[in-house]
Amino acid sequence: MLLMAILGGCATAISESSASIAGDESNVIRNKTFAASNSFAMFIDNESNLFAWGCNRYGHLGNGTTISSTQLVHVMDDVISVSSRGRHAMAIRADSSLWAWGNNELGQLGDGTTEDRHSPVHIMDDVIYVYAGSAHTMAIMRDGSLWGWGANDMGQVGNGSTDDQYSPVHIMDDVIMVSCFWRSTMAVGADGGLWAWGLTDYARLWDDSYEGHHYPVHVMDDVVYVSLSGFHVMVVMSDGSLWAWGNNEFGQLGDGTTENRHEPVHIMDDVIAIYAGGWHSLAIRSDGSLWVWGRNHYGQIGNGTTENQYTPVHIMDDVFSASCLGSSTMAICSGGNLWTWGVVDFIRALADDSYEGQHYPLHIMDNVIYVSVSGIHVLAVKSDNSLWAWGDNILGQIGDGTTDDRREPVHIMDNAVYALAAGWASMAIQEDNYLWVWGKNWEGRLWGYVPFLNQILHPMAIMENVVAVSNGMEFILVLQSDGSLWGWGDFEYPLVDGDADNHDIVPHGHILLPTRLLDNVMLPSNQYRR
Repeated sequence: MLLMAILGGCATAISESSASIAGDESNVIRNKTFAASNSFAMFIDNESNLFAWGCNRYGHLGNGTTISSTQLVHVMDDVISVSSRGRHAMAIRADSSLWAWGNNELGQLGDGTTEDRHSPVHIMDDVIYVYAGSAHTMAIMRDGSLWGWGANDMGQVGNGSTDDQYSPVHIMDDVIMVSCFWRSTMAVGADGGLWAWGLTDYARLWDDSYEGHHYPVHVMDDVVYVSLSGFHVMVVMSDGSLWAWGNNEFGQLGDGTTENRHEPVHIMDDVIAIYAGGWHSLAIRSDGSLWVWGRNHYGQIGNGTTENQYTPVHIMDDVFSASCLGSSTMAICSGGNLWTWGVVDFIRALADDSYEGQHYPLHIMDNVIYVSVSGIHVLAVKSDNSLWAWGDNILGQIGDGTTDDRREPVHIMDNAVYALAAGWASMAIQEDNYLWVWGKNWEGRLWGYVPFLNQILHPMAIMENVVAVSNGMEFILVLQSDGSLWGWGDFEYPLVDGDADNHDIVPHGHILLPTRLLDNVMLPSNQYRR
């Protein structure tokens, strides 16, 4: 069976919140047998063959050409792991040999040149893990040694220079995990030590004189969780202590100042969950208390003011899930009580400059088990599996049969087990595994079947036996219980099965009706989830 995850987008964190509140998530899919970048994707089948499809400008499909393909192309066999982000790809074969292909202008392939490679080239042996960053690559060998190569303008390779590295160079030993971000690298040692290099000082992101760290810098020990916002970092250690560093313009670090911090500072103790939002942060302690701090212009801290808060402020108790979503904050208490504050009226926030937000937690509803937020509307599933919605409704994404905006939850349907608020559209899976859709349908791009309807105001059942669903800007991917993956909408480089007569390629990547893309696909354990 093929193990495959449905693609969302890009990620910038070593790990992310497992809260039951889902925002506009952006997740790079990178696991053992599937890898996807902005315009191409690869997977390994049950016989260890690696296949690819999509854009091929730099030869990153690995089939010896630069011709983009809407059909599966075979890359190589005996593959056990693949990684890609950006314009190059890396694969580990069963014999632990590492292979690379695609764009190589900064040496990110590691073959000693800067020549793009249109077919896989051998790089090194005894590799157990590889992470292909946007322009540099890191690999862990069987002995735990870490090697890096590629773009190095900020020292992100970690070998003490800023010269791009065209071949693997040894960086450090006893490494169990590594991640490459834009121009930075983080690694965790076997002893739980956190190390970082390259662009590590998030407090100096806009400082043109900042040259980065050219060697691995020991940050701290006993790290169990890391959350990054893109501007600041929060870390929970094994003893439950919370530490933070980076940009602190609005007090989002929580250290009582607005001074940027170049090294970790202790914030609080007894923490079990954290969420680093863009400009405000939150933490849940072991007693279930919720603490929030940082920017507060819409009251997103929840303490009754619009003054920025420079230290953690106790907001409420008995919380088991919480998220910072833009200028909003949401929390679910252990009894299923849903609360929100900050920007809670998406309608006014979008159109009314005088909107001041909600300054205290506002109780929305009870018995909530899951929430999905698009940024303009909200879908909530309750413990009785009823689905409720509220927010902007200009294209019918609420699903109540109107285009009237809703400031309070309205009942949409029953027997829902999953819901996804996707911009101007919505989706839900019911207990009988039927997929229902509603909202935006310009040119039939999202829902197919009814291309003459630009908007669908009521939930409409379109497929059965659905166990997972996800969306892109203008397309849908659906996984059925038999392991078949279906898609429709606007695909820049759609995948179709060239061996099947009934799988037509729609011009310009516009697939009007649900089209079977792949078979033998197996979803990881959390079915329904995006």
